[in-house]
Formats: sequence, C-alpha cells, structure tokens
Amino acid sequence: MNIANQCNDCLAITDKASNGNTFTQFTVKVNIGSGYAFYDGTQAPSLPPNYFDLASLMRHEFGHSLGLCHSNAAGLLMFTNLAQGQVYPIDNDAADGDAFIYNPSYNGPGPTGGCIP
Repeated sequence: MNIANQCNDCLAITDKASNGNTFTQFTVKVNIGSGYAFYDGTQAPSLPPNYFDLASLMRHEFGHSLGLCHSNAAGLLMFTNLAQGQVYPIDNDAADGDAFIYNPSYNGPGPTGGCIP
C-alpha cells in the first residue's frame, strides 16, 4: 500500500484499534511509494547495505501492535529509525517491554529506551 501521502519519510505505519485497554485490530502499511528498497530474501543471498530488512521492519511494526513504543536507544528493534543493511532481532529491550505490559507478575525492567510518542 502506498502510504507516501500519509508519511513520506517513514518506512511503515501501524494503525491500531482498541476497545478500552484491549487491542482489537491492527494494520501494518509499508511505504512502497517513496523509493525505499526492502530486502525479502529473494534479491540476493544476504542483505545488501542499501536495503531495509523487511523481516526486521515487520518485527518492529508488530512490536507496535503489541503496544510497544519507539525507543530512543539506537540499535534496538524499537528504535525510531531502523538503518539500512541491518538486521534487528527481537532483543531483550523488546522482550522486557512485552513482559512489562502483559505479565502482571513481571518484576524486571521496562523497555530501556523509553517511549517516544
């Protein structure tokens, strides 16, 4: 879906619908209208340095669908700007954030990067 008219310089947008504190639906829209190159595993045997890793982008956006916010710490999955040529696995920060939100008996740290609206 072309979302360039909504967000010209972003890679993707996640829209969420909720009923109170419960998410009922989410939609991920990838920005194919601004000339970004996304690597899906079919273009080359490994991620080219000028491509964005589509799997990492989906992990990031699915993090939003779970309620995670942007991190202000570079290199983390939920960082505001994912870099070209980088693979972002589900890191401890995202896992801690998920546990912080959904596990009422969790006593560990929240997301280290903080939350940027």
